[in-house]
Amino acid sequence: MDHTPENIRIRAIDQMDAEGSLVRSGMKLAESVLGHLESGDQVEINLEGVKGASSSYFNVFLRRIEEGCGIGVFERQCKMVFSSNIQRMVYERSYESLKKGGPKSNETVDPAVPHQSVISRLIHAIMSLGK
Repeated sequence: MDHTPENIRIRAIDQMDAEGSLVRSGMKLAESVLGHLESGDQVEINLEGVKGASSSYFNVFLRRIEEGCGIGVFERQCKMVFSSNIQRMVYERSYESLKKGGPKSNETVDPAVPHQSVISRLIHAIMSLGK
């Protein structure tokens, strides 16, 4: 059965970790977004109401997105909605840092071949301990 791409709005506040961990919150948001990106959906990520979204939060979120589908897919299918200019600036710093260290813009990342960094494997291990 084919999936018709949809326009999806994800509220980051709904993906916050119950214990307040920014790392787990960033991972939860990324996993939610990845599920929709794999289906070809266009995703609006709304950060309104998220307090204390630090570079750690955005770094984890963006690294997981990069590993799951590649930054090119993210750029084509996602739109970020920020609740403040400071939040936008922190995100942009994390995003630029990722782009400098990630694949070159002319390289293609095959989303069917996910890769995991050591950090990602550690984060997954930490998250699984809490379950």
